[in-house]
Amino acid sequence: MLMLDPSLDMTSQRIVIAGAGLAGLALGRCLKARNISAVIFESHDGKPRNNYSINLYHWAYEPLLHELNVDAPFFQRNFEIRPVGSVRNDVTKESPESSERLRCHRGDLERWLGQGLDIRWGQKVDDIELKPSAVHIKIRNEVQPLLADTLVAADGVHSQIRKRLATKVIRKISPEVLPYVVFNGRRMMAKEQYDSTIGPYMQNGTFSEYKHGSTLLNIFVDRHGPRGVMIHYTYSRPAKVEDDDRLYTPDRPPETAGVKAQNVWNDLESELARMNGLPPIFTEIFDINKMKNDRVLNWLMRSVRPSIQELQTAAEHGVVLIGDAAHAMPILGGRGANSAIQDAVKLARILSQPGLPDYKRFIDDSYNSWMRNIRESEQRLLEMHAM
Repeated sequence: MLMLDPSLDMTSQRIVIAGAGLAGLALGRCLKARNISAVIFESHDGKPRNNYSINLYHWAYEPLLHELNVDAPFFQRNFEIRPVGSVRNDVTKESPESSERLRCHRGDLERWLGQGLDIRWGQKVDDIELKPSAVHIKIRNEVQPLLADTLVAADGVHSQIRKRLATKVIRKISPEVLPYVVFNGRRMMAKEQYDSTIGPYMQNGTFSEYKHGSTLLNIFVDRHGPRGVMIHYTYSRPAKVEDDDRLYTPDRPPETAGVKAQNVWNDLESELARMNGLPPIFTEIFDINKMKNDRVLNWLMRSVRPSIQELQTAAEHGVVLIGDAAHAMPILGGRGANSAIQDAVKLARILSQPGLPDYKRFIDDSYNSWMRNIRESEQRLLEMHAM
């Protein structure tokens, strides 16, 4: 039978977090720093994932470091944060916020945040039952439910907790798929190969960007190591919704993101072939024959917008949604990782207050900024691909 931390007494809050992504791990770590116990359930098996770099903004990570009593030099030293440099053609412009963001390896950050936390890997929340005294949580392959005073849904854009709530107290909230075609790939390159093909064009930076019409190509350096250089790259453009765009598949199931079908490769190859004059760095990375050996995913650009009343109703029953479960924004143009960290810090402070947690205040204080962030991320996505 599953148990919460045995050190908890009857007056302590029983806190369960669903999801061991950035939101769940940051919340767990902030609670631990305040001597509050929580257990995290994660359906994945704990093997390394999210091994790519992300932008972190000062407004998100500095409050987290303060909560954890960690200084900035330690953070930079351990997560290889570097100034963001770029190689751009004359169509694109450097963001005025570029000096306010730092490049961080997401997988390393998540592994560090998870240190010392009670994480139940490979254990999925199958269902929840909302009782007056507690949230009853059914864990797959467990006979007895787990009881919690607070269940935090930090389980992402396809949140299972949000889906379970839709059968009980709120409407079904499905992610809205925006009309964009996006492919993301990862590749490990030998150091010698990187130095001779990619390195000269990166100008000691961490990414390079090229725009051709409304199509955007990006290359990101994730890390250097003994095995070489790990990069990830994206190909993105607006969907041709009026022209039977075969690369735009908004209804595909989440588990079919991997690119395997030959017709997809053929269509993508045709589009790349029409992009005359690509700089050598992009012809090297966006070579279809090389891409076929990479891990390439079809990313859907999604947003999630529950109403404030729905979030409040869920919280009244002891279920609090944070991160992408509450306010997902598109991967490109979005700042989901930063917003997830911000949610975790704010919620940990609420949970540490004496008496019953004031979830209404948490949602009231956050909701407008959540919706604004979604609107701004969708606008950035639009501007990124403007002709």
